[in-house]
Amino acid sequence: MKKNTFRLNNVLEYRERLEEEAQQQLARIDRRLAAEEATLSALETDFADLTDMLRSSHHTLSSDDLRMHYARVDFLARSIRTHEVTIMNVKMEQEAARAELLKAAKNRRMLETLKERHDRSHSAETIRLEHAYLDDANGRRSHFTLEHTRE
Repeated sequence: MKKNTFRLNNVLEYRERLEEEAQQQLARIDRRLAAEEATLSALETDFADLTDMLRSSHHTLSSDDLRMHYARVDFLARSIRTHEVTIMNVKMEQEAARAELLKAAKNRRMLETLKERHDRSHSAETIRLEHAYLDDANGRRSHFTLEHTRE
């Protein structure tokens, strides 16, 4: 009986590695996106706190303090815009990585389907050979001939 070997097994293993790398890349991008969103949230909170403080105590601050606080508000507003753009870019990277992962998964599934078909055909061939061997062995036994069954 011949050995069951799937000739494309190396290709299947390679495609599995590609899929795993794509998953890891997507996870890295997801972590980076979460970090950027957390930073944006912190900047927005600082901006809201500072603007609330300026609204409530604007008349009690000196001109130097006001200049310093408004410079800080301006810096926070620019930082928020910069992080929003960064988040948009990271989301675009995330979508590209997700598409790459889907492509890698599709390629892996295609080869797995081929392997499953190969395994099924090998199993069917093995069963066919076993039945042929048993039929041949039973046909050679003298007490299983047709002449004995007629009597």
